Amino acid sequence: MKSISFGSVAALALSLSLSAQSGTVATAYEQLLAGANDLSGLAFTFTPNAQGGYDITPTGAFDNNFSNVVSFGDDDLQSGFALGFTVNIPGSGPVSSMQIDSNGWVAPDGAFSASDFGESPTEMESQGTRIAMLWDDLSPNNNGAVYVDNFPGLWLVTFDQVPQFSNTGANTFQLQMRADGSFTIAYGVVEADCIAGFSYGAGQAASQIDLTMDLPFSTIGGLGSFATFGQGCPNEILSAYEDIDNGFSDLGTAVTGYTLTPNAAGGYDISTGGAIVPGWTNNLGLGDDVLSDANPLGFTINVPGAGMVSAIDISSNGWCAPDSAATSSEAFETTAAMNDGQTRFAGIWDDLNPGSAGGVYFDAGPGVAIVTWDGVPQFNITTAFSTFQVQFYNNGTVVIAYGTVDPNIDGISGFSFGGGAPAQILDLSMDLPFSTGSNLPAAHTLSANPAIGTTVDLELSDLPASSPAAAIVVGISQLAVDLTAIGMPGCFQHTETFLFLDCPAPVAGATAFSLPIPNDPNLLGASFVTQGVAVAPGVNTLSVVTSNGAQVNVGN
Repeated sequence: MKSISFGSVAALALSLSLSAQSGTVATAYEQLLAGANDLSGLAFTFTPNAQGGYDITPTGAFDNNFSNVVSFGDDDLQSGFALGFTVNIPGSGPVSSMQIDSNGWVAPDGAFSASDFGESPTEMESQGTRIAMLWDDLSPNNNGAVYVDNFPGLWLVTFDQVPQFSNTGANTFQLQMRADGSFTIAYGVVEADCIAGFSYGAGQAASQIDLTMDLPFSTIGGLGSFATFGQGCPNEILSAYEDIDNGFSDLGTAVTGYTLTPNAAGGYDISTGGAIVPGWTNNLGLGDDVLSDANPLGFTINVPGAGMVSAIDISSNGWCAPDSAATSSEAFETTAAMNDGQTRFAGIWDDLNPGSAGGVYFDAGPGVAIVTWDGVPQFNITTAFSTFQVQFYNNGTVVIAYGTVDPNIDGISGFSFGGGAPAQILDLSMDLPFSTGSNLPAAHTLSANPAIGTTVDLELSDLPASSPAAAIVVGISQLAVDLTAIGMPGCFQHTETFLFLDCPAPVAGATAFSLPIPNDPNLLGASFVTQGVAVAPGVNTLSVVTSNGAQVNVGN
């Protein structure tokens, strides 16, 4: 892995040139010398791709819904046809209006100043950006007609039974241009010799193809481009808890308590710390599977998932919830119930039975209210008992603390926002501190299309506010490697780590790497993938977040 500073432009240029595609094809077309009858009844769709060009496929169909006749003379170039939307056309950039030539081709408005009937490969490759449906010396003034129709999201140009200049034959073909940037060339019956396809123009590398044999085929735009893909780390984690396996509990030993402190993200900062508060006296007298309703705290706190809370419901099975959130004592703990149920604080949620031993207490005093399960066994257990508390404080802090706990207990301990909110399963003895709350996913984009001789910012935003460091990873391939197994649930690796670009320290969750691109023609067509990575204390086990990816293509 290489780390590159702002000044290491030469090293970066070398690296980018490794991925430059020699002879990058920006223009693709077919020259039909003896007549175009093998195109009759076919259609070809050009779909924008991440490389700034088109993916060409043998798909589409002729659209017979045309009606608006436009009068054309011989060798007649007319301009100012509004698309009704704006699309990016390689070689021209954003385009909202077109010009139409009576000789069977169209171009972005202003690309040409005169009509052209001489369908030669030299002109196709060297002149302006052009879409050639059936470029030939055609004469709609002699017969047939040209139609231009606008529909929502669709611009339709139809040549209907138009002959060649000698007034021989009849050619029916069509351009369908869509608001998503794709276009289709569709054919009825055609017979003229011609050129058909797309030209980036300006002498960019070109390929002559056979439209009936060589598809699918892809081009790459000469203009710099980028496209984002994939996703950043989850935009929020609102619930966090441990699912304790039978016989593997370290509550009361390695974990004597932990504290949930409200944070600015609408969740909790969870940290190690907390202890049993002695002196409980108010036994609720709960039996097996009993819910004690509406126990007043003596103050009001804001609880994520429930809002302002002044009273709680207490279950004999080791948990409590904001008043009216719970409808039953719920003996059987599952992660699905923890995630999808009500807002809940679980000391040890298990099938407990204070009806056979111990008791459940609720004691409220100035600024604090404490729920204590004192010496309570599991159901049908008579030799092991557990003592633990959920402590509510008037500043919104909640402490879950443990005394002696049955080492063989199974159960769930932690907090649930409820309602199916995103959750993280923790190991309370290993994964703290940890934070929950709502945040946008880490986002990565570019400030502009990358071109030789310019500087572009590789931007990161929506990082956790506490992030102290970030970087841009550069690779060659697009990946989607799930990082859950290494402690980053919902996060993905979107490229291999070929280069590592250190960003300035984030400010308010944002930073950028300014990338100078040398004015070197050898970099034209360079294609690489970037992704952001940032240190994010407590967001997940590794305290690291990743962004979406970006496919970057260097142009001019």
